[in-house]
Amino acid sequence: MDSSREIKRRRTSNDSEVLRCRSISPPPKRLASALKQHVGGPNIELNIVDKGKGPETLSRNKANTRSRRTVASPVQLNFIEELPAASNVNAVSLGSILSDPMIKECWLFNYLFDMDFAMKHFDPDTRDIVQVKVVHGSWKREDMNGIGIEEAAKRYPNIQIVKAYMPEVYGTHHSKMIVLFKHDDLAQVILLTANFIERDWRMSQAIWKTPLLPLQQQATIPSFFFISFVVV
Repeated sequence: MDSSREIKRRRTSNDSEVLRCRSISPPPKRLASALKQHVGGPNIELNIVDKGKGPETLSRNKANTRSRRTVASPVQLNFIEELPAASNVNAVSLGSILSDPMIKECWLFNYLFDMDFAMKHFDPDTRDIVQVKVVHGSWKREDMNGIGIEEAAKRYPNIQIVKAYMPEVYGTHHSKMIVLFKHDDLAQVILLTANFIERDWRMSQAIWKTPLLPLQQQATIPSFFFISFVVV
């Protein structure tokens, strides 16, 4: 009894060691069918390299056609001036977001602000009339970041500073976000990974944008999100 248990234990140990040492790419052939069945779809193709036999293409498509579906990512990268055009394909610049002359009101949520850098991206003809709300978390009176933001904002009468109370400096969520309200009653929300400082926009950052959102025509019961985000 003890001998059989010991043999079984050794086999299990040896099998585990083999699995740990085996390369996970490409997957073994016996997993191809199960993997394709799991992901589904008649046009899914798996390319598997079999040593000594070369590439082998598996397809569930009876006509053996090669059809691939490409799904565009909802997240885009930022435009970086120092990079060539080939590296900025479909990239988004801060100017392309803020330079629309139809912007009536703009809310900027972030931690670090260079107000001159942010404001120069608005359309020159409307820069002084767009109502800009700057929301930051440097709420303490002695916080040099908050002091710098307020001093810079004095150069722009159309900027309103809003301090978000954040008692815990570390481990606290702070949104990097732009909310745009336009003269044609459209709105848009943009989420960022960058602060509003030039240094951040010279590095790779991620940007997610909603479509242009129309003003709701029919009155409905406001959601908790609406009350906490818009009303309060």
